[in-house]
Amino acid sequence: MSTLQDFANALAADLGIDNSNGIVTKWVTLQAQYENTSAANNPLATTQVTTNSIPLPGNTANVQQYPTLQEGAAATAQTLTNGNYPNILTALRSGSFFNIPGIIHDLNIWGTTDLSNAISNNPSLIATYTPPSTSPSLNSLAPSDITTNAPNVGLPNPFSGLSSGVSAVVTFIKKILDYHTWLKIGFVMSGGILIIMGIFVYFSSANPQATQEAKSDVGKIAMVAAE
Repeated sequence: MSTLQDFANALAADLGIDNSNGIVTKWVTLQAQYENTSAANNPLATTQVTTNSIPLPGNTANVQQYPTLQEGAAATAQTLTNGNYPNILTALRSGSFFNIPGIIHDLNIWGTTDLSNAISNNPSLIATYTPPSTSPSLNSLAPSDITTNAPNVGLPNPFSGLSSGVSAVVTFIKKILDYHTWLKIGFVMSGGILIIMGIFVYFSSANPQATQEAKSDVGKIAMVAAE
């Protein structure tokens, strides 16, 4: 079972920081305590999406879960180095959390307002904090969670939309075989013929005989359409 200590060591390695003085362990343990997240391999609750990450169910902030400790640490390192958290990053690299206002600022951007408020009320909180002697366990993903949840980024499903396409074809065939469809087609065609005959009658009004024949044809068509 992996622990927060293991996560801190992996994060320190990704950031290129020497964690022999325990500075990264101290920060990870403290922030994780205030994050209080159940996200797998993500004790600092980053929202960094990766190829294999999946969202934490029920979380509206899009906090991610990672299948391995290494992926979670790498995603957290990517978050810390994206330019939004320079004060936390500087503190970890220097080994000293001297810039308390800057730390509070970065925590508010991260979204860990409980910790930023605690530090505001007690500026010496970080300096006096001591991680527990036994490092807490790191949440992990069950195999079923990994296999039943689709990743955020991956290969497209070649069969997606197939069922809907088959359904559309079946619906089309049913409409073609429905006699009501052909009745409607017949009405439309009859209407078109009547319009053409009407135009013919109008332009042939100078020829009474042709007009009479056209009227007779129109009458016959009307009778057929009415049947």
